Amino acid sequence: MKTIIKIVLALAVLTAAFQAARASLANYQFEDSVHEALLFNPRAADQEIIEAVSSLALSQGIPVEPGNIRIRQVGPDLIVDISYETEVQLLPGIYSRNFTFKPSASTRLMPGVRRSPTR
Repeated sequence: MKTIIKIVLALAVLTAAFQAARASLANYQFEDSVHEALLFNPRAADQEIIEAVSSLALSQGIPVEPGNIRIRQVGPDLIVDISYETEVQLLPGIYSRNFTFKPSASTRLMPGVRRSPTR
């Protein structure tokens, strides 16, 4: 009987770890997609960047609200900070938890490149 309990407990821990890892991987892939979008269009206006990030989030099933996307420029660096919360079923049907992710992507603007925050 002890062995069965240990096996069930070990499976529960492995399942929870797997589900948390899936959520973290989805966050990493989203962050990487946003970084790629910035690399290919660093001179985009803020609204265009917000629309691109929202589109990427929608296509990947990430629940990002446009109000949770912050764009700033620090020197030659363009930085996009995003915040979102998602529910992760750690033990499907038994236990779930909300995780808050804060991905960030940046790119460096080339010297002489001008960017207009709004168009």
